[in-house]
Amino acid sequence: MTAIVALCPTPILQFFDNSGNPAAGGSVLTQVGGVNYATYQDSAGTTALPNPIPLNSRGEISNAAGASCQLFLVVDSVYTFTISDVNGNQLNQAIYVSPLPPTSIAVVASAATGADIWSPGNVISWTGTATTTAFAAAPTAGSRRLLIPNGACKFTAGANLLIRGFPSGATATMNANAFVTVTALTTTQFLLEYSLSGSFTASGTGFSAAPTNTLYYTVVNGAVTISSNQVLGMSTSNATTFTITGFPAELVPSAATVLAPLTGLDNNRTYLSTVYGILSGSTLTLYSTPVTGVWTASNTTKGLLTGTLSYLISV
Repeated sequence: MTAIVALCPTPILQFFDNSGNPAAGGSVLTQVGGVNYATYQDSAGTTALPNPIPLNSRGEISNAAGASCQLFLVVDSVYTFTISDVNGNQLNQAIYVSPLPPTSIAVVASAATGADIWSPGNVISWTGTATTTAFAAAPTAGSRRLLIPNGACKFTAGANLLIRGFPSGATATMNANAFVTVTALTTTQFLLEYSLSGSFTASGTGFSAAPTNTLYYTVVNGAVTISSNQVLGMSTSNATTFTITGFPAELVPSAATVLAPLTGLDNNRTYLSTVYGILSGSTLTLYSTPVTGVWTASNTTKGLLTGTLSYLISV
C-alpha cells in the first residue's frame, strides 16, 4: 500500500553567521507591526519563548536554558524576524513570516457574547446555541478564523459585528457544519461571512392525505436556494388552501417574504403560471392567483410545479 506523504517542515530552526558558522550566542527578535510579539515552544501556545529568542551553541532556536526548541507562531499573524549575532550585529531580517495553518481543531464554547476565538488554532469547532453579538479583541487587523458549528447557533449583526447580507440588528442562524468565517477589519470590528447546506422534509396541508417531499437547500450570506427533484404536493385536495410546512430555522426570513411568480397545477389539469407564495416563519402559503386565489377543494389534484425557490433571509 502506498502512503500519502507530505514534505516535512524544518523541525528546529538553525541560523548562521556571515562566515557560514552556526550563529552561537545570537538571537532572533520577533515582532508584529513593529511591536515585540510572542512565539511559543509548544503547540498548545502556553509556554512563550524569550524575546529576543536566544540561539544556542548550534545556532538553534532555544529556550532560556539553552535547550533547542521548535518554534510556534500565532496563527493569522505576520511577523518580522530580526536575526543578530553574538555581538548584537544584525545578520538578516525577514519581514513576512507567517505560520502554516494548523491541523488540529480547537474547541470554543459560544455561551459568552465576548467569546475568545483568537487562541491558537484557526479552525474552531463552535459549540453551544447562544446568540453571539461580539468577539474578544483580535491580535491584529486582518486576523481570520473559521468557525464550524457543531449544532444550531446564532449571530446578530451590530456596529462591531458586521454580517454580510444582514443589516444591523438582524440575526443569522447556522446549522451544524456550516462554514463561518470571521475576519478582523480592525482589532475590535469584525466581518462574518457564512455558507451552509442541508435538507428537510416538507409537508403539504390542504390534502386528504398530507404529501411529503425532501427539499435541499444552500444558504450563502443570507441568500437562500431551495430545490426539489419532485413536484411539491401533487395529491388529492380536500381544501381551498395549500401550504407547505417544515422550513428549518436557518431558512426562516426576518419578515414575511413573497415568492412569485411560481407555477402550479390545480383541478387535475389546470396549469397555473401565476401562483403566489408567502413564506412566513416555517410555513409557505400558496395562492392559485396573487394574494387571494383559492384552490379547487374536492377530489382533484393540486401541486407546486416550481422546482427552485430563491429569496433573502434578511428583508
